[in-house]
Amino acid sequence: MNNPLLKGRRHLRQKPGGMADIGSPPVGFWDREAKPGSALARLETAFHAGLEVYDTMQTRQREHAADGKLSPEGARHALRHDIFASAVPALHRQRQAIKSAKAHLEELKSKVKPPAPNKDEEVLRKEIREVMRSMPAKELDAFVTKNFDDPLLRAAVLEAPAWLSGISKSHRDIFFEQAVAAEHGEAIREINDLAHCIPLAERAVEAARSELQKESGLDGETFENLAAPIEQKQAAPWLKKQIIDGKEVVQTIRLDANGKTGTWQKATADEISTGIFASTHAEYETKRRA
Repeated sequence: MNNPLLKGRRHLRQKPGGMADIGSPPVGFWDREAKPGSALARLETAFHAGLEVYDTMQTRQREHAADGKLSPEGARHALRHDIFASAVPALHRQRQAIKSAKAHLEELKSKVKPPAPNKDEEVLRKEIREVMRSMPAKELDAFVTKNFDDPLLRAAVLEAPAWLSGISKSHRDIFFEQAVAAEHGEAIREINDLAHCIPLAERAVEAARSELQKESGLDGETFENLAAPIEQKQAAPWLKKQIIDGKEVVQTIRLDANGKTGTWQKATADEISTGIFASTHAEYETKRRA
C-alpha cells in the first residue's frame, strides 16, 4: 500500500499483529484528500470513528476477559455497558454526519445544471439542429465526434430533445456532462468525491455497530430497543448558514435554561459534523425524523 492517501483497512477486525480478520465485515480504504471543515472531511471523521469505536470496544472486551474478578457472563455484561454508554452514542453521531453528507450531496446535485443558452443565438441553434437532422447517421456521427468541444453545437443539442437534432442519447449525454463540467467543475468534483466516500464511511460505521450488537450477546431487536432512547438523546443540532460581517458562518441555536428560548451562536466543528441544515424549524424536524 504505497499511496499515502490510503487510510483504513480491508476488514473491520484485526488479528494480533495487525493482520486483517477476513471473517469480519469488509470496510475498505479511504482514498480522498479532504479540505478541512468540508463535508468530505466530516465523512472522513465518520469513517475513522467507526473503526476507532470498534477497536476501543475490542480493547475493553480483552480487559474485561482478563479481569480475574469477572466471570465470562460478568465480562459480557461489562462490555455491554461500555457499548451502550460509549459506542452507541458515538456511532449515532457519525450516522448523523453521514445523513448530513447525503443531504448535502442531493443539494449539490439539484444545483448542477447546464448554462442557460444565449438568446441571441436561438435562430442559429435551431438551424444547426435542422442541418444535423438532415444528415445521414454515419455523417452525423462523424460531425458530432469532430465537434464535441464546440460550445455552440453543445447548446443547440442540449436545449431540445435528442430527436430534434437526430443525435443519439449517448452523444447527448456526453454533451450534457461537458456542459455541466464547464459550468460547475468544482461542484462536480465534490459530488463525485461524496458519492464515492459516503458508502465507505457508512460501511465502517454500520459494520462497527452490527458487530458490536453481536458481541453484546443481544439479539438485534433487543439491541435496537435499548439503543433507541440513547440515540434520541443525541439530538442533531439545528444548523443555519448566516452572513455575518460579509462572511458565511454556520450557526446553531443554543437553548436557554428554560429549554424554550435560545440564541443563534457559531457552531463547533463537532456540531457541524452531526447537525442538520434547515431554514425553518419545521424543515429541521422533517429532516431529523427522516
